[in-house]
Formats: sequence, C-alpha cells, structure tokens
Amino acid sequence: MIIQARVLGAEARGLLAMLLVLPNLFLIIAESGMRQSTTYFLGKKEHNEKEVLSTSSTFFISSALIFTIILYIAQLYYFEGKSIDKELIVISCLGLPFLVINSGYRGILLGYKKTAEFGNNLLYPKVFQFILIIILFSLALLDLKSVLIVFVLICFANFLAGWFSVNKLSIRTSISSFKIPLLVKMLKLGAVFGLSFFFVNLNYQIGIIVGQKNLSSEAVGNYAVTIQVAELIWQLPAAVSIVFFSESMTKLKHDIKWAHTIAKVCRVQSFITLLICLIGWPACKYILPYIIGEDYNLVANTFLFLIPGIIMMSIFKVINVDFAGRGKPWIALLFMPVIALLNYLLSVKLSIVYGLDGLAIAVSISYLIASLIAICIYSFLFKVKINSFLFPRLSDFSLSRKKINH
Repeated sequence: MIIQARVLGAEARGLLAMLLVLPNLFLIIAESGMRQSTTYFLGKKEHNEKEVLSTSSTFFISSALIFTIILYIAQLYYFEGKSIDKELIVISCLGLPFLVINSGYRGILLGYKKTAEFGNNLLYPKVFQFILIIILFSLALLDLKSVLIVFVLICFANFLAGWFSVNKLSIRTSISSFKIPLLVKMLKLGAVFGLSFFFVNLNYQIGIIVGQKNLSSEAVGNYAVTIQVAELIWQLPAAVSIVFFSESMTKLKHDIKWAHTIAKVCRVQSFITLLICLIGWPACKYILPYIIGEDYNLVANTFLFLIPGIIMMSIFKVINVDFAGRGKPWIALLFMPVIALLNYLLSVKLSIVYGLDGLAIAVSISYLIASLIAICIYSFLFKVKINSFLFPRLSDFSLSRKKINH
C-alpha cells in the first residue's frame, strides 16, 4: 500500500480506486451469495456432498464468464465521457473471473472448516503482491497500468491457491452430479446472502462513487488510502469473523452460551479496535505523509471522522456473520438497503459542504446506525443485554477466567 500510494500519487491512486469500484461490487453480484450457501449446505450436511460441490462449481464457472462480460460493458458506461484509457478498463475486468471461481473454493474450505487453508488463500497472494510491487518499484516500472496488471496477477494467484487447497481435500465430483433443483435451493438462500453482503460492502464504496462526481481525483485518492487504513484495522475483526462464520455455519444448535460468546467477542474487539485507532490517527497525521508523500495530507482528518464508524463496524461484522451462520442473512436486508441510501444522500450533501471530510462523516454515521440496529435485533432475538456488546469487562481480559464456550 505504502509504495504503491507514494509512486502513484493521490490523483492516480484516486483513478485506481474508481477503476476497481465496479469490479469489487460485481464480485459480490457474481457470487450471488453462493459462497456462503455452499458453506451452509456442506456444514449442515442436509444434501449429498458431491451434488452440492458439483452444483456449486458449475455455477461459479458459468457466473465468472457471464459477469466478466457484463462488467466490461458496465465499466465502459461508467467511464463514458471521461479521459480513461480503454486498455485500463479492459485490464480492470480481467481479474473478476479468477476471483469469482476462487470464491467458490473459499466456500468449500469453510464448509469443511479448513480455516487455516482459507487463511493461506488470503495470505499467500498478498505476499506475492508485495514481492511484485517491490520488483516493479526497483525497476522504476510502477505506474497505474502496472498496478492494475499486478491486481490481475494477484486474482490469478488467489485462484491457484484456492484450487490447490481444494484439491488437497481429495474431493472428486463430475458434471453428472449437477442438480438444477439443488441449484435453485442454494440460490434462494444464496440470493439473500448475496444481497446482504452487497449492501454491507456498498456502504463504503458509495464514498468513492460520490467522490468521483463531486470531488477531485486527488481527494478520492486520499479517501481510498483512508479506507485502506480502515481495512487494515478491520483485519482482526475479519479474521475472527471467518472463524465464527465457519463455526456458526456448521453448528447444529446455537445455544445461549454461543450468543454470549458473540457478545464477548464484540466488546473485546471494539475495545482493541479503539486502541488501534488511537495509535492510527497520529500515525496518519505525522508519519504517513512523510512515508507516502504530502499528496496524502488529508488522510489524517478523514480518518479522524471515520473512527466512530470503524469501531462500531467491528461489532457489526461479527454480529452479521453470526446472523448468516444461523441461516438468517435476511436480517441485514431489513435495514442495510435503507442505510446505504441514507449514506448516499448524506455523502452527496456533506461532500458538497465539507468536501472529503463529509464523505467520512456520512460513512461513519451509516456504520454507527447499522451497528446499533444489528445489536438491538440480536439482543431481542437471542436474549442478550445490549450493553454486553459495547462495554468491555475486566474479566474479558483475565487469563485465569475460563473461556465462555467451554
């Protein structure tokens, strides 16, 4: 992130963010929630394993091809009238098929509770990306086009890592095991998963979409780097969420102890996230501009306005994956579309008045409201007190205390 941001500068970094907005959203659309549905069907063991695997694999390959074509058309329309090289648009679309197929592999890995392999599927391509960026930087070949090419190569590396991990499971399937009735059943559940995660991910992409219209490319570049900092902070919630999603998906029964475990994880995570943010803000203000350049001197202020949202979103992520693991992803659909709309309206209004800070305020407000709604719903459904999610207890950090889920 650091080398890439410094070499590109804020303007090119903003263009990169805009080029990758639609591919990121189309990945969720192309998945159609089938990754989570595959995990659910494998974990619950309600259907023939080979039929689930064959049906899932066939879907992901077909979807990858179809939505890559649709993405290219959408990108042309999105950048119509703008001075963007069509070659860059083509390259930005090439990673999608690999990401979509790999998403199917990830669903299979979580369905078999192979969280370590799932983690490797995320880690190894990141290491490969770092090495490629260093090489290109050393050869003075790092620019917007080469960064996009690296993006495609990383997508392919993700695909390869997923393929090798799944093949280690020694699973043998054939096209004859593909079942249309099962596909329909998986898509019914998957569509809800997909829509739920689409609106969750759309929430911070809205800032880039609105910024492209109302702000300069430099401002969008600063916003993109701020979001990257937030995503680094969310690595802990993301890692924990993966484990809990796999566990929740494969649980045959969710008892009150499980609900209290979720509440404990939320309050501990939010406290740790707060501490990281308190360290992160001065780092963004005094260290980051020195490392990646003065082009990014707006990141610190933007990050400051994002902190409440970052903290609350760490809670939301855990609760939302447990909703999904319980087979209730539709709960997020009760409010996330409205939250996304609210975010869009606030982003448009506040970005005109406050510029880049307005985007951060809008996102933070939307995350705050979404998290509070999720907490209230979880508290009502599973009989856990609301303050159990928010306020850490000394016992949470005591090594002598027995784990709640034991």
